[in-house]
Amino acid sequence: MLNQKHQNKAEIFFKTDDIVILKELLKKGIGLSLLADIALSDEDDDLIKIPLIPKDKITFTVYYAYLKSAIPSSEIEALFKLLKSYE
Repeated sequence: MLNQKHQNKAEIFFKTDDIVILKELLKKGIGLSLLADIALSDEDDDLIKIPLIPKDKITFTVYYAYLKSAIPSSEIEALFKLLKSYE
């Protein structure tokens, strides 16, 4: 992983699932974070986005879930088709 590549110098001191809190901490100069591009908006122009180089990109699996008894709308079916095209 990226941290191992740099002799485990990164130390996690705080974890949160709350993106708003995380971005506020970053704006106050507290810490560094890896965020998905979608987490940052035009309102976050005071944060610096540095894309990872291809060899350091992190991949992860995303699942979609819904009730077996649900009947997906045509829009949802289109989303499923789009997501499957990335497999």
